[in-house]
Amino acid sequence: MARPIPVSVFPGDSDNSLEYAQVRIQAHLSRWPTESDWGRLAPLNRFAFYLEGARKTPMASWLEGIRPDQDVHALEATLRHRMLQEVDTLARWSPQEMQSVVRWCRLLPYLPFLSYLG
Repeated sequence: MARPIPVSVFPGDSDNSLEYAQVRIQAHLSRWPTESDWGRLAPLNRFAFYLEGARKTPMASWLEGIRPDQDVHALEATLRHRMLQEVDTLARWSPQEMQSVVRWCRLLPYLPFLSYLG
């Protein structure tokens, strides 16, 4: 039997309990393109067309700042910046004692580079 959701998880609560964070994060991360969305994107063979189509899906927020004329390095930098914003958002929803742990995830995109330094 599922554990009942505590009252503290409802929006507007300033408690920032772990349960509150979990509900927010699960709702936030559950927004993904549907099979129908992927089906509409599959035949698009040019990046500009694919990008235009993807902006009409739940991926739109991840595509902010991406332009079809960007080179691969600028594209990666834009996505990396967007990922850092996402981690900061997730950290804000977390309990105070967990925020530094969540923010540590900001380093994840840099681990391959850091492994060369070690």
